[in-house]
Amino acid sequence: MSFIKLQEHTAEFFHRHWPSAEEIPAPVWSDRWDFIGTIPNYDKAGCYALFCGEELIYVGVSEDTIAKRTNDYTRMAAGARAVDVTRRPYVPTPHWAERGMNGIRTIGLPAEYFYLAPALESYLIGSLGAILRENTNKKRL
Repeated sequence: MSFIKLQEHTAEFFHRHWPSAEEIPAPVWSDRWDFIGTIPNYDKAGCYALFCGEELIYVGVSEDTIAKRTNDYTRMAAGARAVDVTRRPYVPTPHWAERGMNGIRTIGLPAEYFYLAPALESYLIGSLGAILRENTNKKRL
């Protein structure tokens, strides 16, 4: 499943649930993070998508900050502590390296809409779940 499908399903979710009277545009997925520097939307609640090449393999949620939650999927590369944070390299944890995870995209929500993050995750897993090989314990729509 490609990033384009993820974008389409996310747009449909926000079409249904984003307050249309607001001046704030609906959030969009970040550029792909290839484990260099700070993960996009690190300081926001939201969702993250794990990729193996161009294949979406997992969707998750963070109701706190994306950086804290994605620490379960990546770790600082050996010897990287002395590297400037903007260039600091990270690597997938062994569990996710075995599954070929090599990129992450994030979508951060404004603080006043953090509560939509778990709903977006549920919607995406429900609508895309049959093809998300690593989201095996989630309900399908």
